[in-house]
Amino acid sequence: MNVSIERSGCISCASCWTDCPEIFEEDPGDGLSRIVGKYQVSGDGAQGEIPDNLRKPAQSAAENCPVSVITVHTKAADGGIGTPVCTKPFDAENARSVDADNPCDNGER
Repeated sequence: MNVSIERSGCISCASCWTDCPEIFEEDPGDGLSRIVGKYQVSGDGAQGEIPDNLRKPAQSAAENCPVSVITVHTKAADGGIGTPVCTKPFDAENARSVDADNPCDNGER
């Protein structure tokens, strides 16, 4: 599994690193969320490879992210990033999820 964080959109709410400290942590340099070191890809705090047994906690973090900057992907056959497993498009103006067909949509509209 692959997980990514769009760090520029992170608001440092601590939701992900509180809910899933196995994968996420606060970067002491800028206060934003990052992938923990052992799962980072090439030292990039925004990209990580996680074991399949952490898929559910990663999905939960993505679902609970108030600004929807976390995405969980399958791993492609060539080892690259595959299909998104969990994304939650977000309408910041109305503070709600916008995709009813999305597996991460919690239905709060």
